[in-house]
Amino acid sequence: MSKGVMSIKQQVPEQVCIETTKVFDFCFNSQEFQVCTPLLTPCDLYPVDTTVPPTCTITNLTCTLSSRTQDPIDPNLAHVVWLICFDLNITVTGVPGTVPPTCTFTVTHCITKRATIFAPVGTDVSCEFLNQAACACEYVIVNGTIQVCCVVCICVGLQAFAVVKLVVQALGYCVPGPCEEFGCPPGYVCPPEELFPPEPPLP
Repeated sequence: MSKGVMSIKQQVPEQVCIETTKVFDFCFNSQEFQVCTPLLTPCDLYPVDTTVPPTCTITNLTCTLSSRTQDPIDPNLAHVVWLICFDLNITVTGVPGTVPPTCTFTVTHCITKRATIFAPVGTDVSCEFLNQAACACEYVIVNGTIQVCCVVCICVGLQAFAVVKLVVQALGYCVPGPCEEFGCPPGYVCPPEELFPPEPPLP
């Protein structure tokens, strides 16, 4: 681990042009919805103990932008539609003495969401999950048939971004501190004194 502190060679601010990613808009969507399903293969004939609540996990969570349309009145706004898909893995417990004692089946589920964000032409739009998805399940008896109903919570973030060139105030190049490593031969200099091209002369 480095014990050095990043140092700066030049103390007079200078306007420089850098290439970076600029975020034009960033919003989140907290989604809570219910998924109900009968017992599926291989648990459709499993003797379930309904006094023990089922458990669940969420895997293969994906977020895909399915469409984007610029607003006809304000072209800086974009109407986006994205698709969230996941596998809901449900584990049920059998009545005492059942072998195996639990059974797990999977339900694949997708939902569509819509939003309007500030995304001018030339920007890209992406979606990402800001937190781990969560779920909780319970049994529901419908017309004498056992069903499992799960509440699923998902937090999704949308952002519009583009690679741009910005003018910023800079104090100079960053110089790294020394790393803790094995010793080098005497006279070996790291980093070299001229690590970067020379700075332009000050006015």
